[in-house]
Amino acid sequence: MAEPTLLLDFLISKETMLIYFSCIISASVSVVLAERWYRLHPQDKTTKNLLNMALNIIVDIFGYLFMLALFISFILYVLS
Repeated sequence: MAEPTLLLDFLISKETMLIYFSCIISASVSVVLAERWYRLHPQDKTTKNLLNMALNIIVDIFGYLFMLALFISFILYVLS
């Protein structure tokens, strides 16, 4: 049986599980922020606007923080 690669080993490591958990939290935060925005802008109260705002916040949080955390975690994993 073949040995798992470094990337596969990394994807199931404890460090990566923390990153997955942080993604779940960031998605929850984005939904809360979008819902707060939804209440403050009564002229734009449509489900489409709410979902669009939530998606924009998710993309921002997920894109920047996830990639940074994944990069740092991978460096720490390789160095240890």
